[in-house]
Amino acid sequence: MNENPIDVRDWIDQQKISRYQYYVLFLGFMIIFIDGYDTAVMGFIIPTLNQQWQLTPGHAGMILGSAMFGVALGAIAAGNLADRFGRKTILLSAMALVSIMSLTGAFAETPAQLAAFRFLAGLGLGAVMPVCVTLVAEFIPTRRKSTVLTAMYSGFSLGSGGAGLLAAWMLQHHSWGSLLLIGGIIPAVILLVLMMTMNESPMYLWRRATDRKKLCNVLNLIGGHFDISRFAVREYPLFSQKSTFGALFSKGYSKKTVVLWLTYLFGLFTIYLLNGWMPNSLNKGGFSLAETAWVASGFQLGGILGCLVIGYLMDKISAAKMVSLFYLVGATFLFAAFVLDKQFITLLVLIFLSGIFINGAQTGMQSIAPATYPTAFRATGVSCMHGIGRVGAIASSTLGGVLLYTFPGEGSLYCFLATSALIASMLIINLNTAIQPLAERQISK
Repeated sequence: MNENPIDVRDWIDQQKISRYQYYVLFLGFMIIFIDGYDTAVMGFIIPTLNQQWQLTPGHAGMILGSAMFGVALGAIAAGNLADRFGRKTILLSAMALVSIMSLTGAFAETPAQLAAFRFLAGLGLGAVMPVCVTLVAEFIPTRRKSTVLTAMYSGFSLGSGGAGLLAAWMLQHHSWGSLLLIGGIIPAVILLVLMMTMNESPMYLWRRATDRKKLCNVLNLIGGHFDISRFAVREYPLFSQKSTFGALFSKGYSKKTVVLWLTYLFGLFTIYLLNGWMPNSLNKGGFSLAETAWVASGFQLGGILGCLVIGYLMDKISAAKMVSLFYLVGATFLFAAFVLDKQFITLLVLIFLSGIFINGAQTGMQSIAPATYPTAFRATGVSCMHGIGRVGAIASSTLGGVLLYTFPGEGSLYCFLATSALIASMLIINLNTAIQPLAERQISK
């Protein structure tokens, strides 16, 4: 029961995290796990296709690049749709697309067919992560949001790592298509669970104000004791912008939007440049395949630890400054790799430590973005950050080659990585993210 109308954001912030909210977190973790699996699995399939289909470098680039372009486009498009039609609706649609295209891709017979299926799967993947982040963020109290979202995002590293372990066994006993079949079946199972048990975001329901009973039921699931006959909420502030995309550049948000886009872009550029070019650089430097694998894995393993640490710290200290510090420390370790002798143990430790801080900072951006925007255009803001950031990932493959060709020194890669991370640190340091729950009222000003 409630005699006075409630502010939904304030009410959620005052509650303890309920079992249902932890369940939502678990579902989000599994969704991000699938994203990590699908992102990594093609890297293990391509070598097999090289033998079976006699792939040229152009064909391999087409297959990998098509998925990445799909992810960028899917992320940019999903936000506006999720703000218009609901987070759950778009998330379910995106998961269905990923599942269907992964299953279909398993039976591709030519590089062009596989590239087309991977592009369509990429559209779904691009939508999945930012919409999932937005939905979970709107269920969680602000005081615990960074801890929860970064813990959820650790599913990406586990998914990508699991893809490698599974591929090592599956490719010895089954065809390459079996990996895509698994990548289609698991999302289908999760999709059924989501359809039956996941509710729409309470913040979205509050803003839309079309189903008071549904909002009442969701709030009761997360700790409320409201009687629908007496349930009342404050009116959500009027959204006066013509489009959610235009709202990203409205007064008070334009600078924040540009900072988020550029920071995420340089962060992804750093990560993809390292993942894509470091193995080749190590191989040319005389490292064995085993040593190369250990160093590359160290960056990913460090990322899991960084995900868990930064969320807790962001909930205690300024979120933007903590992310900036993580980028800066990561850049320092990468610069040390540029300066010091390239001995195996030294490099392994430095790359592991840089993985903690670079991956941790990038994960912290998943918490900063939804905290920066109000419900009316939050999904658009988060999704556009993801989409624009993918430009950095795409650029790393071509620009990285140009930079390393122009500056072919043994340690030049680490200098470029440190510079990119340093730029990200400088961009984000002064971003003001302490606007929740006031953000829900700002759009009416």
